[in-house]
Amino acid sequence: MIDWVQGKNWIFDERVKNLWGWVKPDYGFVHVYALAMTLGILVSVIFCLWKFSRRGLNTMELSIAVIILVPIALMGASFFGKLNADGPGKHSGDAHGIQLLYFWKEGMAIHGGIYTSTFVGLIMFALLGKKTKVSLFTYMDAILPNILWGQVIGRWGNFFNHEVMGRPLYIYNGGQGSLKLPQWILNNTLAVYDGSANNPFGWVPGEIYQMNPIFLWESLSLLAVWIFFVLVVPFVIKLLGNKPWKINPDEYSFDLKFSFKKFFAPWSKSDKKTYKQVWDEAFVFNSNESNKVAYLEKIAKINSSNTNIVKKRWQSGKALVEANNPHHYTVIKAGFEGFAFFFGWNLVRFFLEMERPDDHLFIMYNKPLSLTIIGLTALIGLIGMILTQYGIPQLFRKPGYSYEKEYFGISTPTKQNSNRIILNKVKPAKQNKQAAKEQKALEKLKRLEK
Repeated sequence: MIDWVQGKNWIFDERVKNLWGWVKPDYGFVHVYALAMTLGILVSVIFCLWKFSRRGLNTMELSIAVIILVPIALMGASFFGKLNADGPGKHSGDAHGIQLLYFWKEGMAIHGGIYTSTFVGLIMFALLGKKTKVSLFTYMDAILPNILWGQVIGRWGNFFNHEVMGRPLYIYNGGQGSLKLPQWILNNTLAVYDGSANNPFGWVPGEIYQMNPIFLWESLSLLAVWIFFVLVVPFVIKLLGNKPWKINPDEYSFDLKFSFKKFFAPWSKSDKKTYKQVWDEAFVFNSNESNKVAYLEKIAKINSSNTNIVKKRWQSGKALVEANNPHHYTVIKAGFEGFAFFFGWNLVRFFLEMERPDDHLFIMYNKPLSLTIIGLTALIGLIGMILTQYGIPQLFRKPGYSYEKEYFGISTPTKQNSNRIILNKVKPAKQNKQAAKEQKALEKLKRLEK
């Protein structure tokens, strides 16, 4: 890690621009950076729709969230990107006041955009989840990891702008160097040093240097993070525990070849079952009636015990989780992928932040503070990943809510039947709302009769 300032010390003169494969920020009326940002947002939304569809969530909720949160993210990114960009107290292009929110002008900080939109988004979906009976963690899993696609694609806009590069690695020598990358990428990450000869790094004015292409490392690393936590980890975790085809091979057998075909061509049809269909039947849609009865018996024993409130809550939550997973399958629980996003994204950014110049940090000209915030965010993500697997499910889950699967619901006891808790299946949001209205009307009628 070194402290250095890019400023106007590094330029692209004709010696660099005349190299093979040189790219430009603009091609006619097409501004590549804006195009990459837009494409990144669209791909992120597409994968969010995919996750919403797989979880059976209402896509209209996502549409409303996109309309509200994308502008907030852009303004947050603009504010932190322009703040102190030209030095402590000197904002980008003399922007001040409302001009710090002008996201259509240069100066964007991805952390500012994600922090602001996540804060607002968590409040929105927490309130929405109370009505839809969907856990906030379920919404997090369906949205947050896919934000990575915006950075995976958007960083290539930085490439066309010849920005987001780390410290100089070595003097350019006709393509000879330690970096083994395609030549067109190397040629477009060169810069001429135009600063003072009196510098602590030995940089020579007028020399062409190969800059560290951290835009590329970030793009590839975040793609790997998405693949690992969204596709690989859930698949591997399932295979480590009980498997449906081992418990009941006659009912839960699947065809591997058709599973691959169905994944890449969802419209394909066959009498054979896919890997996903088997897991859906065995876990997602499996609510064993005998396990529900056993759950109520456990709850009755727990409530009649003399243990403290925390222990009762833990035991009750554990009973609920086990009742909704009768064969004890090992699965990734709701919230894991959402927290994994914060962990993976900030872990990558922490190491790349060490390479960035002081005038391109998240917190401009304050590398210790910038690294501290990024490191703490990664730590929060790691702790969240652990707690969503061990702790939160036992302490905070409720019947009738949707987590990694839809939990069965139970009705509350009435005065006429105070010793019984009646089981019912989880209903869609509209039916739940109607049932609540009917219950409220019934209670009002009883009060009037008295």
